Amino acid sequence: MYIKQFKDLHFNVKVRLFEQFASNIAGNMIFPFIIIYFSQVYGAAMTGVIFVINTVISFLVGLLGGHFADKYGRQKILAFSEIVRCLSLIIMAFSFLGNANLIVFISNILVNASTGFSRPAGDAMLVDASTEENRKFIYTADYMMFNGSLLIGGLVGGFLFATYKFELVMSLGIISLISLIMLLFFIRDTIEFSPSKNVQKNIFKELATNYKVVAKDSIFIIFVIACVLELSVQLQAMNYTGVRLVTDVNTMTINIFNYEFELNGYNMFGLLNFTNCLLVIILANSIARLSKRFKDKNVLIVGIILYSIGFGLISYLASPLLLILSMVIVVVGELAYVPIKQALLANMVPAESRGAYMAINGLTTKGASILGSLAITVGAFLPSIVMSFIFLMLGILSTFLFYKVFNYRVIK
Repeated sequence: MYIKQFKDLHFNVKVRLFEQFASNIAGNMIFPFIIIYFSQVYGAAMTGVIFVINTVISFLVGLLGGHFADKYGRQKILAFSEIVRCLSLIIMAFSFLGNANLIVFISNILVNASTGFSRPAGDAMLVDASTEENRKFIYTADYMMFNGSLLIGGLVGGFLFATYKFELVMSLGIISLISLIMLLFFIRDTIEFSPSKNVQKNIFKELATNYKVVAKDSIFIIFVIACVLELSVQLQAMNYTGVRLVTDVNTMTINIFNYEFELNGYNMFGLLNFTNCLLVIILANSIARLSKRFKDKNVLIVGIILYSIGFGLISYLASPLLLILSMVIVVVGELAYVPIKQALLANMVPAESRGAYMAINGLTTKGASILGSLAITVGAFLPSIVMSFIFLMLGILSTFLFYKVFNYRVIK
């Protein structure tokens, strides 16, 4: 990361990046492990229902949040969401102390809802306070910091969550409080919002009108479909690979510098995820610098193809060394195309509807998650070579759609 480039960023962007980094570290210490907590309390079947409810609520309130962010401004929506989030986290922390499982459940829904409500406003604020020239740098930094938080948070949470639930959740509550103070006293919207937007009284009519504009933007809809396919390659491949490695791979002994280690399917899957996060942090700056030598469209296409080939190989191979080498291919591709994809999104949404556009863009994660879960079911009936081919074809299809979007943007 270039220090001078970071210093030149708008204050809102710098605060947002660091706030997300701190929140993601603490969040990754907690929320991946809450799934295990709920499964112990309510059982696996009920836990699945809980997280479907969370996903649906998060998306629906995201639609509201996107609309209100365009109507009232980003700062007000972010501040309101942070108040709800902070209070919910504090309640959740004390509920863990008292083993009040129902309150933990309700608090968890409120935390997810407030996060979903604020996400379109936060994404729109990043676009508002950035320029076409610095967006690739911003999204590279954001992606690197996200993976760093995933690595740190997952590692710490794995050791501490079972014993220190109260302390971990309270730490996230404190970070949320600091974020709220920053939002109330230091962050200001960089664009003006017209009071005339506030005169309509029928909220449902307002929502329909706002999102009708987004639905008519055919190129943006193609972009969203491309993103769903591209992200689903990762989620499907990793979901399928996790089950395949645990089911099909026998425990093996490997020798590294005269030290012997036993590897089973669980270890190998964990090692793959660890390798992904670590390589993103190590290679982000180098790939970003190398990508500048080529046209964005070419980097995007080559990046997604490498990413798809890598996950295709991961879905088929069983050798630890070959799996890690395949993950290297994935990460190189990811780091090449993700910043360009995010910058393309930022450049194609109109300023007056950024919140609504970002809310619809949130469909990518939800749609990809659904496709990702299907891979486990389909993979039970198809051989790994066929699954690998399917993932590769999905990646190529998404590449074709991104190519179409990119060409339209250039012509326009």
